[in-house]
Amino acid sequence: MIITKYYEALNLERNPFSLALDLDFYYLMSSHVEAIDTVFFAFDNGSPMVRLYGEPGTGKTMLLKHLSKKFEEKYSIKVVNITYNPLMDVKEFCKFIFGVDGINDLDGLIKDFLSRTERLVIFVDEAQDMEYSYFLFLKYLIDLSSVSSKVFVLLSGTPILKRRFSEESLIPLAQRSPYHCELYGLKKDEIKGYIEHRLRRSGYSGDIPFKDKAIKYIYKLTKGNPRKVNILSERSMLAAMVKGKRQVGKREVKEAYKDISSEVMSGVV
Repeated sequence: MIITKYYEALNLERNPFSLALDLDFYYLMSSHVEAIDTVFFAFDNGSPMVRLYGEPGTGKTMLLKHLSKKFEEKYSIKVVNITYNPLMDVKEFCKFIFGVDGINDLDGLIKDFLSRTERLVIFVDEAQDMEYSYFLFLKYLIDLSSVSSKVFVLLSGTPILKRRFSEESLIPLAQRSPYHCELYGLKKDEIKGYIEHRLRRSGYSGDIPFKDKAIKYIYKLTKGNPRKVNILSERSMLAAMVKGKRQVGKREVKEAYKDISSEVMSGVV
């Protein structure tokens, strides 16, 4: 009931701080712009791979969705998107890429596929959890297409992925491409624009319902992590609504922060 009133009072069509991966809410923060430039530069120059690192909540998956759309618009290439999970085996991994079951001759399949494909672009999310055999397979795929530069792989993961690429066993794959980028949180001067962007996309009009002190405090508590900003902003607006206020102040942010579990705000979940 409170949430319904909160939507009605602000003329919102939907939750402005939803954690759903909706590209309509996508906000081009500075570290994302740098990552996009790096990916396209590497692709245009025939590099076979880019590594993308970022703490949980910095927008890695949303960025991959945005890049997939841009690859289709700019190059007419449909990206193969894979979200790795430990239950996936290599055959299932290959099925995502090549779209076939019952692979008997993998080498022949790859060569045949590449002979009929102009460029193969693969994005792997949650790559920090991949077993070594998957990295080995990607290296093999890249090496098979090294002359024609037909394969492009974007590996995305938490800083664990960065540490894994410093391991001796993965150095040969890391040496295939020097390109990597890291996502950070919103900058201090970006956070107001981010919150306003989310509100406008939800149908809100008028002055932003967050006082400047509230926005600064949200930044202080979240370090600009977009996921945490979303969680804290929504709870702060609800705290204001319960009091019958249409403006969120520092006090409401403080109350909301106390109500949210430390595990959520620390990025454990």
